[in-house]
Amino acid sequence: MAGIYIHIPFCKQACTYCDFYFSTSGKMVDELVIGLIKEIHLQKNYFANSNDAIIDTIYFGGGTPSIIKPQQLQNIIEAISLNFKLAQQIECTIEVNPDDCSNSNIKAWQQMGINRVSCGVQSFDDKDLLFMNRSHSANEAESAVKRMQDAGLINISIDLIYGLPNMSEQHWAANLNQAKNLEISHLSCYGLTVEEKTVLAHLVRKQQVKLDEQAAARDFEYLMHWSAQNGFEHYEISNLCKPGFESKHNSAYWKGIPYLGIGPSAHSYNGDFRQHNLPNMFTYLKNLSENNLNASQEHLSFTEKYHEKIMIGLRLSKGIAHSDMQNFLDDKIAKHYNAILNKHLEKNNIVNINDNFALSNQGKLIADYIIQDFFMA
Repeated sequence: MAGIYIHIPFCKQACTYCDFYFSTSGKMVDELVIGLIKEIHLQKNYFANSNDAIIDTIYFGGGTPSIIKPQQLQNIIEAISLNFKLAQQIECTIEVNPDDCSNSNIKAWQQMGINRVSCGVQSFDDKDLLFMNRSHSANEAESAVKRMQDAGLINISIDLIYGLPNMSEQHWAANLNQAKNLEISHLSCYGLTVEEKTVLAHLVRKQQVKLDEQAAARDFEYLMHWSAQNGFEHYEISNLCKPGFESKHNSAYWKGIPYLGIGPSAHSYNGDFRQHNLPNMFTYLKNLSENNLNASQEHLSFTEKYHEKIMIGLRLSKGIAHSDMQNFLDDKIAKHYNAILNKHLEKNNIVNINDNFALSNQGKLIADYIIQDFFMA
């Protein structure tokens, strides 16, 4: 099995914290959709060395895919079906903004086979949304979820952000409880981070905004407690779901399953090497006009593959299968791996679950440090 990711780099406005590749101008939407369809055709043999992989997930990300016309999304899906083998049961996800969830759009998405929606709610508090420069209100977010549910869409994920300036534990709890009250089946919860070249980074440098790392850690601790008490499986550090509602597409990334990224800045992995498209729409389209993808390729060294296994495995609640890791490692890296593993077992940062090693709740609070500790210099 394999997945296809489509990057739609258009947004109505720039969020305060976002450093993804996007454009707030919609002038080139038509040209980009044509380019995406052409790239799909040019990449039809991408999985040739993966035993003719069957596509079982499609993911429209961005940017904001929901702002382009349903017919354009339909054309992209048709191009995928013409150039790749699709599974009979496929998970097809679209990232949406609440203010794009009109009844007509929802109906059109369903008719073209989209059966999972990732909604960029971020917060159910209007003050938070104003700070983040979101294009919707809290009421619009709630109404969007209810319209999708009324239309029969039950596989709905929402994004929520914690660690916002002046966010109290009660404030964060209210966001989570509102998601529960709306009967959301999947949550992606992220701590607010400062990325270079964002409005947030500028505000922090000017000391107009101050982030509290201890408060963010408190919010994450509360998230772990809340998920356990409310029937959500915390299956990945940032992702929680009701049983059976894991993101199949994202889970494939974490399992090392091949995927193809289409669009400017999109990344791909075919089992042998990684590649990524240039994060520039004009260059991307110019190259396609010359039948040239011009994607950068990266062949992973053995040490880099080890790093990826650590980085991905320790983010998952099931952790890393110890026997698989021991069979994979050479003597030098195995010695290092076992020494670091024992150190964190003694500190109770890692726990042994049926010979799988996973982060404890305590360890999840310092996940980045632990992962880096496993890396080879």
